[in-house]
Amino acid sequence: MRKKLLVAICLCVSMSMVSAQKVTEGSLAFLKGVEELHFNFDYKGMMIKKQTEQQYVAEQVREKNKDKKGEGDEWKTAWETSDREYIQEVFLKDYNAEIAGIGPEGGDFPNANYVATVKTIWLDPGYMAGPVTKISTVTVEVTITKKGSSKVLAKVLIKKAKGNYYDMANTYSTDARRIGSSYGEAGEKIGKAIAKIINK
Repeated sequence: MRKKLLVAICLCVSMSMVSAQKVTEGSLAFLKGVEELHFNFDYKGMMIKKQTEQQYVAEQVREKNKDKKGEGDEWKTAWETSDREYIQEVFLKDYNAEIAGIGPEGGDFPNANYVATVKTIWLDPGYMAGPVTKISTVTVEVTITKKGSSKVLAKVLIKKAKGNYYDMANTYSTDARRIGSSYGEAGEKIGKAIAKIINK
């Protein structure tokens, strides 16, 4: 009985992992033999839980400025600059760790023949308030095109990639570090999707 239950649990976990990433258009097979993949990140139109990004940012600025004058404005500047830089670095680091020796290295490669655009669709930033924590979750769509062309060669949906409690408890509790953990998971999943196709 216990063995059957363990198998059932493993199957559910496996199905969950498969459903989290899906090639929705085209194929990734053309990336075999490609050495570099230029990554862009697009946040236009993203939803943060049930709000637009503009609504979320305005709310955060207002609340944080209530607690301490100027804190909300500082938070907004970080949200739009250094926080984004950090989560992109984490995404690429985890993508490259997964794809190393198998497929194209990802990064800022303007001369690369192929471009991957990572569009954030939905984000739950999570929170860390003392002993009460909630991990971050993000849904992104990765669209790959040839440099200079708008024709879609492949599109991958990575749904609800989750951060992890280890990152939150043992590194930092800032928005960037917490959210970066879920983007790292998304980067790992796109790396796995490409590696799986190339290794066939």
